[in-house]
Amino acid sequence: MKIYTKTGDAGETGLLGAARVSKADPRIQCLGEVDELNASLGYLRSQIAVAAPPALAKEVSLLLPIQKRLFEIGATVADVRRDVSTLDLFDATIDLEQSIDRQTAWLPPLTSFILPAGTPQSSFAHVTRSICRRAERALVAVLEGKNESQNVRIQQNLSNAQIYLNRLSDWLFVLARSLNHVLGQPDEPWPG
Repeated sequence: MKIYTKTGDAGETGLLGAARVSKADPRIQCLGEVDELNASLGYLRSQIAVAAPPALAKEVSLLLPIQKRLFEIGATVADVRRDVSTLDLFDATIDLEQSIDRQTAWLPPLTSFILPAGTPQSSFAHVTRSICRRAERALVAVLEGKNESQNVRIQQNLSNAQIYLNRLSDWLFVLARSLNHVLGQPDEPWPG
């Protein structure tokens, strides 16, 4: 398989089931944000492996399945066919919520806003969280586009993906706090 096809040299690319679209299309923008989020998660995984905190093994084990889910979300964003299959993220969203609850149970309670800082691993979890929020905003823009070619199932799939990304950013926030906590770095309160 060739890496370069030259088909995008004119500033266009293809979606599944559609003609070519501008690389500035909201769906392509969203795909780029989800791709960046996935790459950031991969880097976060590599950094956590350097200082693998055993206390977080169960939570850290979610990172690879999350990356796989992001590929499914990307495929869903790119798919405009009318016979698109259903993207079921219900259980994956519940997994994130349960992980948030487990971590929150042993973390010191939040009494103020905190700065996105601390250990390198925690700081990068915060960077990844902010990328996740950007991907979520890009997905909302696609949803608000009200493209007539989108059927109800496509809209539902995108809504499911939006909920998942929202929960993922919450999970990344709690993971950042947990990483600081298990690595002995207290959260840094915002002085405001």
